[in-house]
Order: sequence, then C-alpha cells, then structure tokens
Amino acid sequence: MLKKIIGLITILLLPVILVNAQSQGPSPRPTIRSNPAQIQASKEHQKPEADKRGTEEAPLVIKAITPQKTQAEKDQERNDREEKAASDHLLVRYAWYLAIITGVLAIVAVYQGIQMRRSVKSQIHAERAYIFVTVKPHPESKQGQPIEGIKEGVNQAKITVTNHGKTPAILTKVNYSLVIINNEQIDKELTKMQNSSYASKVVPETMVIASNRFQPITVDCEISTKDKLVSYSNILFYTCFGRIAYKDVFNKTHITIFCWKHNGTFFEPDPNLKRHKRT
Repeated sequence: MLKKIIGLITILLLPVILVNAQSQGPSPRPTIRSNPAQIQASKEHQKPEADKRGTEEAPLVIKAITPQKTQAEKDQERNDREEKAASDHLLVRYAWYLAIITGVLAIVAVYQGIQMRRSVKSQIHAERAYIFVTVKPHPESKQGQPIEGIKEGVNQAKITVTNHGKTPAILTKVNYSLVIINNEQIDKELTKMQNSSYASKVVPETMVIASNRFQPITVDCEISTKDKLVSYSNILFYTCFGRIAYKDVFNKTHITIFCWKHNGTFFEPDPNLKRHKRT
C-alpha cells in the first residue's frame, strides 16, 4: 500500500520538476560588435610576406643533379666509344672493298658482253652467204674455151652468180648490163642501179642460191661493125657490169657490185677496184 502511495506522489510531482528545470536554463551572453576601422588598421600594420618564388624553397625550375660516374663506368664508356669507332672504320673499309669488287665485276661483265657480241658477229660472218660473180662469153666451145673476139650482131655473155657461203642466199634485186661504154658512163650506171626505183631484171623471189651453188644468167648485146671497131679502143669498152642485192639467213642485206671488160678474147675484171664491191 505504501509503495502505491509513493508512486502516485512521484507521478504528481514530475511535471513540476520539468517546468522548473526549463525555467533555470543558461542565460544568454552579451554580443560584442567589432569595429571595422580597428580591423583595417590592424591589417595595415601587418607586414606582407616575402615572395619566395624562384628561391631554393620554391624553385621555378627543378635542377637535376647528375650523379658522379665511377671510374669503372668511365672506362666502360671509353671502351664502348673506341669499339664503335673501330667498327665504323671497318664498315667503311668493307664498303670500299665492295665498291671496288662491284666495279671490277661490272668491267668483266661489259668485257664478256663485248666478246660475246664479237663472237656472234664472227659466227655470222663465218656462216653467212657470200655472192661472187664471174662473166664469160657465150656460147663456149665444146672444149670449154671461150670463143675468141667479138662478132657483129648479137653477142652474149654468161653471168655466173655463185654462193661461196655456208648458208643460202636469197636474191632481192638483180641488175646488169652488157654494152659498149666508157668509164664515166660505167660509174653513172652503177650509181643509178643503187636507186630503189631502178627495176630488177630478174624476178628475185624465185632465185635462192644454196651454199656452194651457182645461178647462170645469160645477157645479150647487139654489136654493129662500128661498135666492134671502137670496142678495141682505149675509150670505149665492151663491158658487162651490174649490182646484186641479197639477204642471208640472218635477214641481213648484202650487196655485190661487179664490172668485167672484154679484152678482145675474153672478159676480165675491171682493174678499177671501186667497181667491185662486196658487203
């Protein structure tokens, strides 16, 4: 019973105690206002701090300090430089040797090419066709001797075209003449025969002369009594001359020029070598 009375009294007194505690709270402190003039004066009396930029405390550029090399490291660097210099010198020497060897090889190659070209030319000259011409009066006697002298009327001469080469000759243009003529006219006629418009007297496409074979060509000349008399003079000559163009198997064109004069008995080569040509 007593406990109930004490609890009831505590419940009744509790609101009174709480109200009294709030009324006795801490009293407010008075606010002290600062004077702006005093604050400004204190700032003016303060000294500005020194600018430390660019000093050791605040450097603008950081200085890198290279550590000192040891003697062993210095010796190693010196040895490396010497080895590199020796290697470079050796490479330069080898480059010179290579250039010299390359030059020698180039000279040898050029020399071999020249020799090979000469060898090919020599082989072509050895294997090509060679046309030679001989002239004889026609007809001949049964004994094989030419008929002596020049007769009045139609006289004939036999031109024998012989290939003394090792390969066939293909005749492309054949010109000849059997006339009584002087030396100046002979030269003019031979010059005319070199002209491409000068017609060939033989169809060349059908004339192929094999190696060591010959092709006879018969040519006529009408001679009068007067011509017979002047043919024995030293001005006019009974002459057979011409020009033969042919190709060999290497498709190279060659020329044979001939000139034979009758001496009263038979034909013989003109002593003027300019009227005889072989290419």
